Amino acid sequence: YIMGCRSLCLALLLLIAGSYGQPQCTLITPSVLRVASEETIVVDAQGHNAPFDADILIQEFPLKKINLVTTKVSLNNNNNFLGTATVKIPADQLPNEPRKKQYVVVSVNSPSCKLEKVILVSYHSGYIFIQTDKTIYTPGSQVLYRLYSTDYKMKPTSKILVVEFVSPDGIIVKRDTILHDGKTGIIPLSHTLPELVNVGVWTISAKYEDTPQQNYTTNFEVKEYVLPTMEITLKPENNFFYFDASTFSVDILAQYLYGKHVSGYAFVFFGIQKDDVKKGIPESLQRVKLEDGECRAELKREHLDKYFKDNRNEMLEYSLYMTVSVITDTGSDMAEAQLEKIHIVTSPYKVLFTKTSKYFKPGMPFDIMVFVTNPDGSPAIRIPVVAQPGNVQGTTQADGTARLTVNTGANDAHVAITVKTNHLTLPAERQASSNMIATAYRPFRGQANYLHITIAGSEINNGQNIPVNFNIRNGDPGTQNQIQHFTYLIMSRGRILYSGRQQRQPGQPLVSMSLPITDQFIPSFRIVAYYMVNTPAGRDIVSDSLWVDVVDSCMGTLVVTGEKEKDNLVQSPSSQMKLKVRADYKANVGLVAVDKGVYVLNSKFKITQSKVWDSVEKSDIGCTPGCGADGPGVFYDAGLALQTSFNITTAHRSEPYCPAQAKRRKRSSLAVIEIKAGKSSQYKDKAKKCCLDGMRENLMGHSCERRSRLILDGKECVDAFLDCCKFYEQKKKAEKESKDTDNLGRSNEDDEYMLDADIFSRTAFPESWLWMVEQMLEKPDNNKLVRVELTYNSEFCSMSTAKKKFRQEVYVNGLSSTAVPFIIVPLNLGEHEIEVKVAVSGTFASDGVRKYLKVVPEGMRIAQTITTITLDRHGVQEEQIKAGCKKMLFPEKILTTSISLQGYSQELTFRKADNSYGVWIDEPSSTWLTAYVAKVFAMAQDFADIDSNVLCGAVKWLILQKTEAGWAGGITKEAAEPDATLTAFVVIAMLESQRTCNEQLNNLQNSIDKAVKFLTDHYPTLQKPYSIAITSYALALAGKLHNTKILMAASKDNRYWEVKDSQFISLEATSYALLALLKMKVYDPTNDIVRWINKQRYYGAVYGSTQVSNIFQCIDK
Repeated sequence: YIMGCRSLCLALLLLIAGSYGQPQCTLITPSVLRVASEETIVVDAQGHNAPFDADILIQEFPLKKINLVTTKVSLNNNNNFLGTATVKIPADQLPNEPRKKQYVVVSVNSPSCKLEKVILVSYHSGYIFIQTDKTIYTPGSQVLYRLYSTDYKMKPTSKILVVEFVSPDGIIVKRDTILHDGKTGIIPLSHTLPELVNVGVWTISAKYEDTPQQNYTTNFEVKEYVLPTMEITLKPENNFFYFDASTFSVDILAQYLYGKHVSGYAFVFFGIQKDDVKKGIPESLQRVKLEDGECRAELKREHLDKYFKDNRNEMLEYSLYMTVSVITDTGSDMAEAQLEKIHIVTSPYKVLFTKTSKYFKPGMPFDIMVFVTNPDGSPAIRIPVVAQPGNVQGTTQADGTARLTVNTGANDAHVAITVKTNHLTLPAERQASSNMIATAYRPFRGQANYLHITIAGSEINNGQNIPVNFNIRNGDPGTQNQIQHFTYLIMSRGRILYSGRQQRQPGQPLVSMSLPITDQFIPSFRIVAYYMVNTPAGRDIVSDSLWVDVVDSCMGTLVVTGEKEKDNLVQSPSSQMKLKVRADYKANVGLVAVDKGVYVLNSKFKITQSKVWDSVEKSDIGCTPGCGADGPGVFYDAGLALQTSFNITTAHRSEPYCPAQAKRRKRSSLAVIEIKAGKSSQYKDKAKKCCLDGMRENLMGHSCERRSRLILDGKECVDAFLDCCKFYEQKKKAEKESKDTDNLGRSNEDDEYMLDADIFSRTAFPESWLWMVEQMLEKPDNNKLVRVELTYNSEFCSMSTAKKKFRQEVYVNGLSSTAVPFIIVPLNLGEHEIEVKVAVSGTFASDGVRKYLKVVPEGMRIAQTITTITLDRHGVQEEQIKAGCKKMLFPEKILTTSISLQGYSQELTFRKADNSYGVWIDEPSSTWLTAYVAKVFAMAQDFADIDSNVLCGAVKWLILQKTEAGWAGGITKEAAEPDATLTAFVVIAMLESQRTCNEQLNNLQNSIDKAVKFLTDHYPTLQKPYSIAITSYALALAGKLHNTKILMAASKDNRYWEVKDSQFISLEATSYALLALLKMKVYDPTNDIVRWINKQRYYGAVYGSTQVSNIFQCIDK
């Protein structure tokens, strides 16, 4: 038996030795390959002695019939048998199916090495950054914006772009295809907002035409505003309120935008807030005098206790808010500011684990990073912290993070780690703490071989040389003799930048390597390293990885100053200044000058360096801050795919992004918008709308499946809804789970920590007051007598006349301003010039300002002035359309090829949540008006980019309003039989929309058939010409009008269809009749009918008929 065992063991050893002697090879690629982008593939043939070439082939999966990429890689002594190949998968050779996951097969073929790996592909070939000239606009203003189009190396690219403007309701109101030469990568564009436009947050969306799956967005706000003259800063003594504190104090600073302190009063009001519900505390109202632009307001404890008598602990569920109104001593200026979400807490801090691996190497140091925040989410700076086990102490840096190292035991399977703040002035009960459990890395078949990577320093900057340390630990000391080198890969932005080998001398447990940091490493990079050894259990690949953050900085040089010292000083209006721009050779620089007051109103949407790098960071396909569950897991979590000839491989990637991907900071509303836009871009038309509905906030808490059962728009809509709903729920769940472990990766240099506690400021004056902006005078030494003149204008009634200007004299203190009121009475509508001149007594100093005042009628703004409306004494219109309402927004010549996008945008402002329309947004929905909108949009589809969801949503609403007797209500009184006419009109709108909406609305044809049957049954009984004409056209469109006898019998002299005492309704009826005859191809009477219409001399100047478009439609046909 012993002899047999020895023989068997010897045979096994010889077998193992033979397998070890066979050269091995390894294939490493990114686990997600980007289409139309250069990617690096690594082939490792360590152990080979003879040089050889290997073919690399990329084919479509699973058929492998199309060769997408073919290249070679050489492996020899010169490259230490570590070869790389650059590949680029063409986008046009893959199926354009954005909703389906697509894979390719990467193969390595040579006599010495045969490997194959299936890899997921994604459509990401570059970056698009969008910059607007302002963050907030008024209706009717022009939006100037730039697109920065770059490849993955941040170099200009000339790819075709598609740009969309999306309204706050999610409607695409404009879509452009942009062609450019790509020399600069900077594309300046503009878009004019209509006067009548949806207020709220708009979105500019851009994507590459060949890879539409990747969407880039920015936002801007549209609302009526006026630039403030002053800025209010609220500085609370703490960004929180202690549960048992006696007072809460806030310092108020008010200054003009030119730097002068405000003299006046601050009116302060506090309140409590839970979720989005606010409740004011009347007892907190106070008036405080501003001294040199500063004052302090306090909220007393007794004011709060009144609202929490029964349960004081309930107070912790609320936060405080305050509103401040500042008015100057003269009363000339007023501004408001708010401070929200001042959390009521028992501890002033929160401890979060960030960029900390879930896995550790037993017996080796374990690096952890914690992020300590204030209650508002901002970093807590220089706060002592202590970690257990080991009582490891540290202090948070400027970004609120602290890096700590905990020692682990060689036999530890799990390590429970606790980190607590150690603030010297806080009692133990007010210290914050957090816990996590780390799991031990699983070595290959229990062989206890480990590799641990560390770097020195917590802040890495571009241009540095950092030492990278490779630490090893092996259960069998003899195994270390096999380790002759470490193989490392450097990854950034999801791509392999470099690969190499770091030599190791015998007996070295620690090996250091110097790594120079370049701009390719920004905003972060990963180091992945491994070594290979033979063990009794087989060949082992031992690996580790580390995610390293790099301080955000420009990739080049850019400095903007005044050309001379005088250009850096305060400038006077109308003067010129010169700029000096210092940048890299042949760089292209985009400049924009923005009034400082714009960012007082809204600074959320301005482009910043941090936002640029945040967008780039999303291309990182790594899933953890480092390490992994085992050897292959290290590669997988770092975003790499591994395939070896000795059967060690990584799992297949199924998603381009990780389930709970690491975030650099708290998610903002902008990030949520980007997530929704990216997911919905996988769908088109109706399915896209269903997808967006699936990602709406679910306030009722119902499951996605339960919500989907309420959808009546077919299986495609249900599938899109469920897919997007579940995707969004997973995103929210992943974010919630990661809040305590990975909430912020670095500080925000743009001072935007308080995303949930922004300070809002606005002036109290309407837009038309802008013309009275005062002009600052040259600095006087003391009080100066200033003469102010109002120039005469015949368009106003004022104290100035053609012979004598009205003058006032006022004293103005040095470095101050004074309001000088003038009373004027406009005499005419329109824009009129106002000019004010000033002169300082005893000096040659003078100045002036000229502005334009837009004078409009009192009441609501109108889109068009109506001078005459003809009313039929028998009643013409059932619904009176007010000036500036819906009908007026449509161009009368609806069939011209230059349809007005502005009119389309304005029309959307009247669109209600259920896709219906009313005369005004706050008035009941109208069946007739909704049908009219659908009809005109259907007619306009060939000339403008009309969103099918808008058109078909209106048609769907009409279907839901139908009764057994058609649509009730009628269009006109006295002129027609009501039910038949309105039913006919709706049928016309539905038939003209059928081309677009048939697929989206499964019950559209059935609804049309029922309505046509109703019309067919009632057609012979109709008596009035208008009813007969419109019903005839509806039946002709539906193919159910068999002859024109009834139609022609209702006419006058076979030339027109008369409605007594109403020229316009007669015109409309005749137009419908003509359209019916044309549809029936009965051409004999049409010439006389057209002549009659032309003789009416109707040019659209008088607004009396609501169906003007039909006249142009019939004449056009």
